[in-house]
Amino acid sequence: MMTLIAFRARYPEFRTASDELVQAILDDAALRVDPRAFGKKIDIAHGLVAAHLLLNSPYGRSQRLESGEAEDDRHMQEYALLHRECIPTIFVI
Repeated sequence: MMTLIAFRARYPEFRTASDELVQAILDDAALRVDPRAFGKKIDIAHGLVAAHLLLNSPYGRSQRLESGEAEDDRHMQEYALLHRECIPTIFVI
């Protein structure tokens, strides 16, 4: 799973968030991703889910309002692509 240091390096947009907040979000995100499903890409999935949770936390919403950033969540868009890449959809006919 992604560490606090790795998250900070990968997502510098959250540099003003406290270490305690980011670690709590990382802990929550770890419960939402399955290492068996993502395999070697688990760190990527973990980081994207954590970034999404942080962006949509009260901290992230207040930062977004102050900076005027768009409401779209590129982290979940990237996660959706990764999910499709790692977890194929099975159609039953």
